[in-house]
Amino acid sequence: WIGTPEAETVLIDTFARLGNYVDYVGWYSDHPALYACHSSPVHARIIEALDRMGATNAGPIVPHIIRSLPTDPDRALFLETDTYEMLVGRVIRRSGRGDELIETCLAMLGNPDMTASADLQEALETTFNAWAGQPEADNRAAQILASVCRDSRYEPVVREAYERYRAKPNEVLDRALGAVREFNVSMPQRHWVLFYLGRALGNLGDAASVDTLLASLAPELNEARYGRPNPAHSNVHLLQLEATPCWRGAAAWALGRIGDERAIPTLLEVIANLDNAVDTRYAAAEALGDIGAPESIPAIQALAADYPEVSTRRALLESVQACEVNQ
Repeated sequence: WIGTPEAETVLIDTFARLGNYVDYVGWYSDHPALYACHSSPVHARIIEALDRMGATNAGPIVPHIIRSLPTDPDRALFLETDTYEMLVGRVIRRSGRGDELIETCLAMLGNPDMTASADLQEALETTFNAWAGQPEADNRAAQILASVCRDSRYEPVVREAYERYRAKPNEVLDRALGAVREFNVSMPQRHWVLFYLGRALGNLGDAASVDTLLASLAPELNEARYGRPNPAHSNVHLLQLEATPCWRGAAAWALGRIGDERAIPTLLEVIANLDNAVDTRYAAAEALGDIGAPESIPAIQALAADYPEVSTRRALLESVQACEVNQ
């Protein structure tokens, strides 16, 4: 609240001297298996303060900011950018290193025309392990890209990265249903990158992304195609055998953010097909409300009338209300 240049300097200097965020999480709460899941309160408060004062001198601590962002997926994972990611994105964009970081992320995601800065790449490669696994560097690059990139100039290269990863062979994890869970496990790398890049395209909100995102919702890509877990088993959270995250849910969410009515028929088909995971169908139902086209109301109401799942049915009814506002 004081907001003086001297206060900004003190906060920046202090942030640079902080230890790993997981250590602070351990001091405050939670089980060691989940330390990497949550933001450190002291890191979060300084980031929040720098954002509030509109700090523009945070360039030297951008690598520290990157390393402070929770990396583990075993937390309240939202399709949208969460609060800590949003604050990090704003502070980095004001720091003067936003474009440099975006290009570093894209280089790490395989774009040959982008150059990675050594200190930023090193920060992106620093991740911490938790029960659900340890993220790979490209997973981290996609997460940070989705947090920082808001410039539509980058939409074509972000979309190209998305298409490159979608073309990779699908990863069916070696975590057999019913197997004993181990602390050190691999994460579904392709899925996580697609999840975050889908979020990035949604944040950019460019209609040029629509066809690419619609292709991700093709019926043959449904999550049940490799089988379904026993709902009584602890591994039910693996979302069929594809495992978390539900990257196609992020594609549906992104289409809602873009708001292009071309997506409506596909979104309706996604909801109607119960071979799609709950996450995907629910995101599609919400996306219909984000698009808000009054002409889609009869089709949404028809789906909701006898929909067998309460949460998605509620999202459908809320989308009807959102569409009615635009009548």
